[in-house]
Amino acid sequence: MISTWAIILTEYNIIFGGGKFGEKFIKNTKDPILSLIIDTDPSCLLAKQYPKIDIDEFIEMITLNNTFHSSDYEKDNIFFYVGDIRTAYKLISTKIPKFLVPTAPIHIIFEVIRIFIKEKFPDLKIKQFKPKFSFQKPDEMFIFSFDKYEIYFSYADWDEICPDNCPSPLGYCPFHKRNKPITISDFLEQQLSKSNYFGFKSTQIGAGYGGIDGNLIKNQLDNLFNFIKQNSNHFQIEILIGTSCNCHGVLSGLKIIKED
Repeated sequence: MISTWAIILTEYNIIFGGGKFGEKFIKNTKDPILSLIIDTDPSCLLAKQYPKIDIDEFIEMITLNNTFHSSDYEKDNIFFYVGDIRTAYKLISTKIPKFLVPTAPIHIIFEVIRIFIKEKFPDLKIKQFKPKFSFQKPDEMFIFSFDKYEIYFSYADWDEICPDNCPSPLGYCPFHKRNKPITISDFLEQQLSKSNYFGFKSTQIGAGYGGIDGNLIKNQLDNLFNFIKQNSNHFQIEILIGTSCNCHGVLSGLKIIKED
């Protein structure tokens, strides 16, 4: 019989969004670690599959190497919490996750950064804006700006659907029969190299799913903190925040204003 005692591992994932893409990440990740699914909908797909947990209890789990009593045969290591982006920020500010897996239809990193700036620099005012650039893009790449603020980049046209098990191949897309001369991540880094750009590249973990490495999140938040601290006396600063992978990306802008 397996021992009824185990050691909690403090390494953990945040899965933001309790739908089919969050489920895909969980089902296909080898050797899954302690993870928290966050969704605003208490009736979402994954809410029905995993035990609910209090957020303070989960924080205790990731910050302490406690010995705890588990079941005779296995222990739960994936939990669900009804929360929002503030919940994700609370976890990130407590302990950096191994991966932040963004599966909800919002620019999650951008929303985390908005909370980060408000908390670290309460005397500064922030205002979202749509970036305006003349991008020198390859003919095969599409740029969409239908929403009020975000700009989207993709090697799939608006009405084209990528397969759920896409391995995100470099160089050529066999599904849409299209060359990919540069990854979206590299494209944004090159095009915005002279701007105050903070990019968050998603790591391809498996076919059709990925996550943002926690170390990258920490490093970029540290870089952003130092940048704002050095420039906070300026009347207005504009920064750009992008989340991207090989094939897709989203770009948002923030104006940071020092209030009188």
